[in-house]
Amino acid sequence: MVRKKPLTGRAPVAFMLALMATLFKRNNSPYWQTAYIDRRGDRLYRSTGKLKKTDARAVAAKWELEEKKGKVHELSLQTELAEIVARAAVDANKGSLTVDKARSYVMQLFEISNHEELPGYSLEGWLDKWLEDKAPSLKLKTLTRYKSSIRAVKKALGKNARLPLELFSTQHAKALRDKLDKTKGAARNATVNVKLTDFKAAMTTAHDEGLTERNVGRAIRNLPEDDSKLVTHFEPKEVQILIDGTKKTDWKAVILIAATTGLRLSDIVGMKWSSVHLDKQCLVVSPEKQRKGKVKKTVNVPINEGVIKLLNLQGVKKSGYVFPNLSGKTTATHSTNFNNLMSGTGVPKTVTLDNGQEASRSFHSLRHSFAVWLRNADVERDVRKSLMAHSSDKVHEIYAKHDAAALRKATSKLPEFDITAP
Repeated sequence: MVRKKPLTGRAPVAFMLALMATLFKRNNSPYWQTAYIDRRGDRLYRSTGKLKKTDARAVAAKWELEEKKGKVHELSLQTELAEIVARAAVDANKGSLTVDKARSYVMQLFEISNHEELPGYSLEGWLDKWLEDKAPSLKLKTLTRYKSSIRAVKKALGKNARLPLELFSTQHAKALRDKLDKTKGAARNATVNVKLTDFKAAMTTAHDEGLTERNVGRAIRNLPEDDSKLVTHFEPKEVQILIDGTKKTDWKAVILIAATTGLRLSDIVGMKWSSVHLDKQCLVVSPEKQRKGKVKKTVNVPINEGVIKLLNLQGVKKSGYVFPNLSGKTTATHSTNFNNLMSGTGVPKTVTLDNGQEASRSFHSLRHSFAVWLRNADVERDVRKSLMAHSSDKVHEIYAKHDAAALRKATSKLPEFDITAP
């Protein structure tokens, strides 16, 4: 057991180092005790655990020597730290204490005190590390999106990408948002906001791991999405033109499946034969796009004879991808190919609606077409929602709008009135 008894006042260092340990015995113990001065100037009392005085003296001498060495080390450490602080003060007085110099001094202080390098990243280094850590748990589509976002962010950051992570400020973050906005080209604000959201996720992780004092990502407000274009559906005859316009059987099948099942492009090209039940004339699919943290929905979607015919042409198998030539390509590649098909067949990408608004069409418009056609056929809303795996009426209404023909048909049922000219 160690007992401490402070000295009266603090003894000079030279005096403390010169003191010799003393040995004595207590009445209730057969073991020799020792008393000596520790590196802080306190007198310590300890049992040596030895019965012989010579053995006890050796133990006491060892302990005392350790304290003397510790004191010398502390004095040396204090001197070394003080010298670094003094150099930093000189640079500060001269006005030459740059960010790099300040970081260098802090690194030296940390390394001397902790015997290890100061952990730290540049901003671009952290973004790469964050992406590397996330990759194993991400689906390919999400990983591709993250990679695209981080690539765009690093390009927009320019030289600021090389800043130490902890020195990236709120002002830098806002400048990043403005740069992404200015260089977005034809992209919509919603696209920029996806990149900002991914960047903010990386900065939140850095803050959670103690790498930054503040989460500067919180200061970035998303861009208003009032520039988003209205999306509308295809007419049945336009879908037929698109199907006839491609010579590739897999693309014919993908277009027809999208138009008659409402499945998204990613769910179709990523579909495996285990999801295809030709005997029951249906597809059993768990849509890729679903709310996180919720139980995954599985939808049972009926398929028509046309789809069955095209699937048979693919060569039915027990396993593997239904569309192997398409499954490994990115959504962007598929979207480009579909847009080229639209241009080649004369199906317009942009149309003017009866209310004068402009609306755009893309592959996703086939999903809108499915919803609109079902609604025009008076299919109940709950049935439509089930087929499209929609959980809310609000989301479903974005897709299932009545087209102009259906509205005119509805108003034609109103009473007619004779109008006599004045």
